[in-house]
Parts: sequence; structure tokens; C-alpha cells
Amino acid sequence: MSRLRRLGYSAAVGITVFALLSIPVLGQLYGPVVYLPVYALVAIVAGGLTWALLRRISTADERVQEAIEIEQGRSRDNAEEVDVDAEIDQLKDEE
Repeated sequence: MSRLRRLGYSAAVGITVFALLSIPVLGQLYGPVVYLPVYALVAIVAGGLTWALLRRISTADERVQEAIEIEQGRSRDNAEEVDVDAEIDQLKDEE
């Protein structure tokens, strides 16, 4: 994970925790209007985390699929080699 991404996550978590803890004080000072930006911030952070998680899952799925395809290709190659060996044995027997 890059340093910039770690810094971004750390800042988002810090701001979110501060915002959630400061809601009662800010609500008394400014009224219920304070809740809207806090809710927006929480929604943006949750959306970003969901996007990152789904991207990581899809990347892992692609890697697994590639590994399966490679393994299937190897098994097909091995099967063809066995068939070639059998054909060579048949040709030797015919001679």
C-alpha cells in the first residue's frame, strides 16, 4: 500500500472520529444543521472503503481465474504429451 493511500485513510479515519465525537458540541452551538456535513463525510468514507474492498476482491478473483486457466493449460499440454507418447508407441509397434 502506498504511503499516500495510508495517509489518506488515516486522515479520513481521524476526521470521521473527530466529527462523530464533536457532534454534540457542534449541535448545541449551530443546531441540527451540523449533522448534514457529518453524515455526508461518513457516507463518502463508507463509499470509498466499499470501492477499495470491491476492487481488491475483483483483483483477487482475476488472479485466481488466471491461475486456473494456466493450470488447465498445463494439464491440457500434459494430456497432449501422453497422447503423442501413445501414438509413438503405436507407430513403433506397427514397424
